[in-house]
Amino acid sequence: MSPTLDAKEIYFVRSDHDPTALLARRAGIRDGWVFWDDTTRERAHRVSRVAADGPHVVVYTDSGWVYAFRPLTLDLYDVWVKRNVELSPEFHSTHELKTFYRQAAL
Repeated sequence: MSPTLDAKEIYFVRSDHDPTALLARRAGIRDGWVFWDDTTRERAHRVSRVAADGPHVVVYTDSGWVYAFRPLTLDLYDVWVKRNVELSPEFHSTHELKTFYRQAAL
């Protein structure tokens, strides 16, 4: 079975090629494409290969860009995401954080 992304999960996304990638929700890999939305826009890239280490999924795109997806935690949010998010909401738990982003409009 090939690695996949859980559409119900909220992910922290890192990419040395795309500094605008921070969060992913409704993410998936299907028919040679990786796709997700980040509450601002929908994203999609052709996939050349996918690797996984437990819940961490790394997607290599046809364009040469690499995206690393990790389930979002409060610690990851506070260190990597919060300073780059408009209005910088504060959360007290990972559950509260994920609930907020699951319910946020696109």
